[in-house]
Amino acid sequence: MRSKLLMWNELKFFIESLKSLSVSQSLTLGRDECFCVSTNCSWESWVCYPDSINNAQEIRNAVDFFKARDISFMWPLYDDNDSKLLEQSGLVYAGKLEAMTLEPDKAVTNKANPDVIIKPVTNHELAGQWAETAWSAFSSFGEENEETSANYYAMFDAFLSHENFSLYLAYLDDKPAGTFIITHEKALTGVYYFATLHEFRRRGVAASMMREICRLSDGKTIALQATPMGFNFYKGFGFEDLFAIKVYSTEPDIF
Repeated sequence: MRSKLLMWNELKFFIESLKSLSVSQSLTLGRDECFCVSTNCSWESWVCYPDSINNAQEIRNAVDFFKARDISFMWPLYDDNDSKLLEQSGLVYAGKLEAMTLEPDKAVTNKANPDVIIKPVTNHELAGQWAETAWSAFSSFGEENEETSANYYAMFDAFLSHENFSLYLAYLDDKPAGTFIITHEKALTGVYYFATLHEFRRRGVAASMMREICRLSDGKTIALQATPMGFNFYKGFGFEDLFAIKVYSTEPDIF
């Protein structure tokens, strides 16, 4: 139970941090800790509701919020018993995230490449390079268009100046090869946007990045929410799977 609470606090911390970005818009749902937030990017537009849902009007308010912005969103379910209520309101099961944790001293990083160099993102030029690398690595972001691309770059430029996020770029052969973000929640080190460009995979980039994350964690437990595609990948680093988080949306396949 404590592990579940810690993981939900980390996810809530991440979404609350998104809410405070300069590019974001939000709507409170009943009380301050329950809200929806749009970053103008569907993969980072969320409903944060860390409690059981007891008000169908709040669901309709959230759906209307995103509908008015013509954007998809993710609603991670705190209480599985609320599935029926969301489905009755027109939302559909869109997949699941696996809550996973890793103790830094148990990480499997023996395949790290000593030639990989990892640098913090400290200026707008590097933020643009980071965003381009992550965009290329995550093909699931979908087809690029001018508006989507502009929103995406604006979001990560805003990340740069936010105290809760630290962005890092991995280089190999003097070229950008991978990305990750860590969050600075007090109990856990959260990991997001962990990605390696296709042409640099199986060359020790991911292991090198994970080793650096362990160093940056200062001994704190490392936490992430893995998609089904990434689950076995993180298990290979030594992550322990704790529980599954059901995700609802207006679309059946948002990952």
